[in-house]
Amino acid sequence: GDVVVVRGVAREWPITGSKCSDFCDNEHLQGIEIEKLYGDEDGTFVPLYNDECWDKPNRTTADGQTSPRYWAVRDTLGAHPKARRWISESTRLPEFMPTQGNENLFEIGSEIWFTPEGSGAKAHADSHPQATAAFQLSGERIWRLASMPEFPHATLRAHLYDSTPFQWAPEVEVTISEGDGIFIPPGIIHETGRSVDAPRGCVASLTVQFDNPLPFGYYRRRMAAIRKAGDGRNMWRLLLDLASGGYLAPSMKSFPFIGLGG
Repeated sequence: GDVVVVRGVAREWPITGSKCSDFCDNEHLQGIEIEKLYGDEDGTFVPLYNDECWDKPNRTTADGQTSPRYWAVRDTLGAHPKARRWISESTRLPEFMPTQGNENLFEIGSEIWFTPEGSGAKAHADSHPQATAAFQLSGERIWRLASMPEFPHATLRAHLYDSTPFQWAPEVEVTISEGDGIFIPPGIIHETGRSVDAPRGCVASLTVQFDNPLPFGYYRRRMAAIRKAGDGRNMWRLLLDLASGGYLAPSMKSFPFIGLGG
């Protein structure tokens, strides 16, 4: 359940050192579209391979900062075999991670985040049950993190954001530089941004969720918080499967959260 930073873990990857502009003129990525997040244009897509590229900051804003852009590699690889092969050849599984269960981790699970100057992701907790690894490909980003609180009652998703009654305060702040990796357990509240004195331009990072190892000890320690937080809803089905050996009573299968977590 700890946040772990591994300095230089991705330093020797072929993809490390890639700035946003390198993705824009990479011929292997023609046809790929990326999503704008959080701001006025939330949910809209723009071509990745283009002439304008990242010469100026994103114009959409969220809470005073501009929105990052995002490429969910797993959602596009079926139609773009060249991109899939390029991602696979440009990354390396860290030596301390088991090969079993992670054979195609980067090829089918990568997310590429593009962070123009002044951009960042607001505080949130991911709902997936896997732990997350994020690798800084260029520049640096600041991560602020905190454990999921134990709510007095069940909550909806996104009750952890600053704009809700459940205010949060970062417990850890760390700067991740080019070639560094950060590993965080599921359900951790986190926000990312760039320092005010960061160099101009856009920086890139790569994120994956991995199945092996699963954070069983973390689930045991944090059960009281996870079971009440809507942001952890996709963990609920996994916890049921672990507790029941995968066999649920017929009456349990009609519970609403089974569908949400499935």
